[in-house]
Amino acid sequence: MYAIYILQDFQKQGLGEQLIKAVVADLLNQNIHSMLVWVFQDNTSRYFYEKMGGKVVNRETVDFAGTNLIELAYGWEDINLLK
Repeated sequence: MYAIYILQDFQKQGLGEQLIKAVVADLLNQNIHSMLVWVFQDNTSRYFYEKMGGKVVNRETVDFAGTNLIELAYGWEDINLLK
């Protein structure tokens, strides 16, 4: 999964968790049991992934519209825990 973007008016209503669970179900159907999601370090919504049990497993600097930004990779070794 690359990223989830939910408008601020619709955050904290469980939509992100529902989307994660749908992705997890699809991955498990494909016999994939781990997952990464990339999020900009400055995006405060990244704490959602921590709440879901994601751990920072990598970081990289990317050029986004001429600006260098840090992206963090949150990983889950066993997505069965997210069902």
